[in-house]
Amino acid sequence: MSRRIRVACVAVTLAACARSESGAPMSTQPEDASASPLPVSAPDVAAARAEEAAALHDIDVNMPPLEGKTHLLDALTGRLNTRSGNSYTVHMISSENPSMQARIDRFYAARRHLVDEQRREASVAAARNRSAAVVLVLGNPPSGTVAVVMRRRLAAPGDIIVLGANPTAEILGAAFAAFDRSRELTGDDFDDDQVIPVQTASATVIDANDRKQLDDLIAKLRKAPMQQAEDIGIVQGIATDSRTRRTVEMSIDKPGVPLHLHYAR
Repeated sequence: MSRRIRVACVAVTLAACARSESGAPMSTQPEDASASPLPVSAPDVAAARAEEAAALHDIDVNMPPLEGKTHLLDALTGRLNTRSGNSYTVHMISSENPSMQARIDRFYAARRHLVDEQRREASVAAARNRSAAVVLVLGNPPSGTVAVVMRRRLAAPGDIIVLGANPTAEILGAAFAAFDRSRELTGDDFDDDQVIPVQTASATVIDANDRKQLDDLIAKLRKAPMQQAEDIGIVQGIATDSRTRRTVEMSIDKPGVPLHLHYAR
């Protein structure tokens, strides 16, 4: 085995890999109202897989034909990783040679990107086969916007459209479009909370039927009772089906938290 390339074996407890269930309260105010946390394009697993293959090939052709090279490549690609009960043993390789280490880093980055794209592709496919419940509330969108779409992993309710005091059918239509776009890019399985500003409704085109449906939702929203929305405040809100744009009944009880939300039709 070369003294310049090392294999590290790390045992990971799977429970330690669980997502954090804590964090700072989420604000409706994005740091940059023009920025979006969304990916700019749909998942591309084929491109990510090609990127990983190219990085692996670069290592293969530049690694000297030393004894144990096959073992090193197996460790790099995860073929030596094992799982036993609640423990997962991961083999990682590193090199004392800066050029080779840069190639290894490139491969691991490409592998992470491939896993992310595969997960995102599965999430988007699942979202296309089901609707989502999104809560509309009357609140205070960020300055310079007409509405904001909030998608939260842990807060309740999770998917919210925050409208200003005087929403219109065009504004609500633009907000729904932004929500639909988010689901097309990330699905419903994501790690980072999303705050998506809706800056204008001028480009939104709605027909007469859509306008009536959206106007009806706004009328119902204005009559909705006040209740607590986590990290938002006490606001008027109604729950809607993301596809039909019809109101739905939804109750939320968060374990360990004195929170009960009920949105009637």
